[in-house]
Amino acid sequence: MNRKKLNLTLLGLFIFFAYTNVYAACNAVFTQEAAEFIGELVDIMRTAVPILLLLFGSFDMASVVFSQDPDAIKKSGNRLLKRFIGALLVFFVPLIIK
Repeated sequence: MNRKKLNLTLLGLFIFFAYTNVYAACNAVFTQEAAEFIGELVDIMRTAVPILLLLFGSFDMASVVFSQDPDAIKKSGNRLLKRFIGALLVFFVPLIIK
């Protein structure tokens, strides 16, 4: 899967969890059990996203350092910044929505 499709998939998952968290908060659509399940999924994502950010960022930076390409270093830095912003959104948007 190329990076653009992966980024769109992750963005779609983020939007899904953000909006389902809103619905779970108002209990208008889901039962109590479903709201608790969605809350657990959001908690898992809050734990997994920073770990994945560290793993992918470390892997990208290590591969760029070994390749010693100046343009690749810039691209990898930009990619890491975008991932960091995405991780912040995944972490803070559900808090803001609540």
